[in-house]
Amino acid sequence: KDSNLEIKFGDSNNHSTIKRCIKKAIKNGLTTRYTEDKKDLKYWYGLYLDTMKHHVTPARSLIYFENLWERLIPQGYMKLIVAEQNNQILAGSVLFYFKNNVIYAFNGSDRNYFEFRPNDLLHWTAIEDAIKQNYRYYDLGEVSKNNYGLAKYKKKWGAEIVPIYHYYY
Repeated sequence: KDSNLEIKFGDSNNHSTIKRCIKKAIKNGLTTRYTEDKKDLKYWYGLYLDTMKHHVTPARSLIYFENLWERLIPQGYMKLIVAEQNNQILAGSVLFYFKNNVIYAFNGSDRNYFEFRPNDLLHWTAIEDAIKQNYRYYDLGEVSKNNYGLAKYKKKWGAEIVPIYHYYY
């Protein structure tokens, strides 16, 4: 990674916490990569389903992600970043790219490996890469009203809480 790039998040406590998490992930042999292999998408989808089940949240279908994959990856509007250890995917995130924005949209993680901090490493890498590619904003995505744990996690990264309104016709 570029040693001249120093990313700071929130107050010094949050920044120190994130740095410790990144060091722990790297110490435990975690690496990240962007993938265009559909086999990785299918493996990630299993992690995504487990994550949605754990949060008692309806999941999108595999066909949904395959359609996004086929239409958005060739245009550069979508990437799947994965964190792995010994070539085993532990977590992954679907990111969307549009104009000045990188949008963290979907995540799937193996909860058995949370102690190695794969999700922190995913965000760190994606944010670092977004900066290098001159994106201005990294959107950490939505949080449902009662998901305090996820809201706290995103706040650690410096997220600003902004109400989102959904209109249905």
